[in-house]
Amino acid sequence: MLVKTDEHPIECAQGRGILMRWPMRPKIGNRRNTTTSTSGQSLVEFALVLPVLLLIVLGSLDLGRVFYYEISIANAAREGVRVASNYTKTDSDIRAAARNEVSSQFSLPDSDIAISPSPTRSPGQPVTVTVSHDFSAVTPMLDRIMEGQPIRLARSAVAVVQ
Repeated sequence: MLVKTDEHPIECAQGRGILMRWPMRPKIGNRRNTTTSTSGQSLVEFALVLPVLLLIVLGSLDLGRVFYYEISIANAAREGVRVASNYTKTDSDIRAAARNEVSSQFSLPDSDIAISPSPTRSPGQPVTVTVSHDFSAVTPMLDRIMEGQPIRLARSAVAVVQ
């Protein structure tokens, strides 16, 4: 059954007493565009969170680099002391072995490789090889915290001369 009024037609469900408007018309006037207001809010939130997020990501990359350099330096010290345990090897052989261990990652000058005792060793005597390297952070904020000073990483290894 269809009932007409001045506004719009209304359809009655038979026997149920439910009134439904037909056809549905959108209200005009008090409608806000919700997409523009939320996209502006999202942009502001992103701009506030982005520097903190970048600091965390770059800081974790620097932390990974520190561990990588630390492991490389420890391996170079172990390789140097392995060569030094042979009493016929010279200091230049020991430094070359340590340098070859880290040759693809970074360069080690002679001043970063310390050998004790040097230059002569005798069988049964302990020998120590210490490898050090200056680490500089890539993250600008961490660099400011460290006041531009590099972090000195150093590892030692000890063996008995054979």
